[in-house]
Amino acid sequence: MKKSAVKVSWKKIMRKFAKMEKDCIFAALKEYLKRDINQKDIDKCGRIPHPALKDRYILVYNDIKLGMVKQMLKGKNYTIEFAGGEITF
Repeated sequence: MKKSAVKVSWKKIMRKFAKMEKDCIFAALKEYLKRDINQKDIDKCGRIPHPALKDRYILVYNDIKLGMVKQMLKGKNYTIEFAGGEITF
């Protein structure tokens, strides 16, 4: 049985996260995930565990590894991985 998920378009994420500060990025993720996210929630692979789906993660990287979405911070960039051009929460 396939689990239903909310699909958020890549462009919508781009608009929402464009030019945000780090705290705002976490706040936006929190809004989507409906729970608090802190720096300690991100593991060494840059993953935030999905709150509802077991063995699913949202990836937040400290450098441009995936190059999909760049967040401008002073000397730091955050990337959110998209599967097939969109992220599934």
